[in-house]
Amino acid sequence: MKRRRGSTLIELIMSLGAGSMVMLLAIKVVHQSFVASSINKENTEYGQTLNRLARQYRSDMRSSLQVSWSDEKHLTLEMPEETLHTYRFEEGYIQRETTKAGVILQNERFRLSENSIAHMQCDNQGQSCSLFVAKRIGDEKEAKRIELHVVAKPGRWTNKPSIAPTEEPKDGL
Repeated sequence: MKRRRGSTLIELIMSLGAGSMVMLLAIKVVHQSFVASSINKENTEYGQTLNRLARQYRSDMRSSLQVSWSDEKHLTLEMPEETLHTYRFEEGYIQRETTKAGVILQNERFRLSENSIAHMQCDNQGQSCSLFVAKRIGDEKEAKRIELHVVAKPGRWTNKPSIAPTEEPKDGL
């Protein structure tokens, strides 16, 4: 009998099947790396946004002449040269608006991650104001994980700190 050169049909099918399996596994690994890279990029950008917000908040607080707030969602900083910085804390973002004589000079939004909330509070003596950004876990209303906590002393760079809540203080306080 003569010996044939080449492969049988079964050998070809087996090699195609093995090659297909290797290709599917490689595609899955590449896809997972793209997904991980995308998530990593989003987390990095969010971290950069929070760092930029923290730097801006500290700088504004330290340069302020007077700080006033109506609730935990609105903060107004009176700056030198009759400039106002207004921080508004909304669901999903923090908005910082710079105005002078009623004209908007700058409007900036700091995007928060999904389920994140932001609020601010000042201590009773007016020595410091804090900005909190925290993430809610699940359906709970209270935040469980703090993403950002910035404490700044108003007027530190101007030596004229003044904190005034827009609500009237209660008697005895």
